[in-house]
Amino acid sequence: MLDFVTCAPTKFVPRWLYEFLAGPQLPNDNGRATLAPYALRKVEASLLSRYSREEVVVAQPEYAHLFIRDDTEIVGVHTMDPAGLGPVTMMFTNGRTFTSIEEDVFSKFMSKLHRERVARNSHVKIIVGGPGSWELSYLPGKVRELHVDHVIQGEIDDVAPDLFDQLAEGKLSDPFMFGFQTFDEHYRKLWSLDPERVFVTTATFKKQFPN
Repeated sequence: MLDFVTCAPTKFVPRWLYEFLAGPQLPNDNGRATLAPYALRKVEASLLSRYSREEVVVAQPEYAHLFIRDDTEIVGVHTMDPAGLGPVTMMFTNGRTFTSIEEDVFSKFMSKLHRERVARNSHVKIIVGGPGSWELSYLPGKVRELHVDHVIQGEIDDVAPDLFDQLAEGKLSDPFMFGFQTFDEHYRKLWSLDPERVFVTTATFKKQFPN
């Protein structure tokens, strides 16, 4: 059960205990992650089909803000449970009555990225994807709270270079749309368009899960 300590409320689990159980930092190469989720490596490989190794970095979270430079265009964040809506997290926090450790850590991480962007007066776009991206479509108010420019829902390893290019230029077009997959009151799948142009999905006929 110790694997689920990040689902626990910050009110009842002190930060020092969480850090002790988490153990030392994962190995890294000058801030570049030497270990990363497989899905993230697939996106990296897709981007490397168009860009050089110097232009694409999978960063260790503790060092991610240091890779925001004046010419950085996109910072992508992979997340599993950004708003604490995972089943175990909901149980441990009494339905989000309390803030989970993982939600707190994610919020502080996003704030660090945003502060670096502001300090550099950078136009870099911060996007969030991964298996937890659906939580932000359920709680869209957190998108602005977390200083996120776009939330990506759906698999993108086959279209990552085109998606990143279009997001950087602010000219999203086919095969992408502004919206997200959701469900109606009868739990039938449907597509919700996003007039604020924050949520991005690949073409509607493509599968959306897992991400």
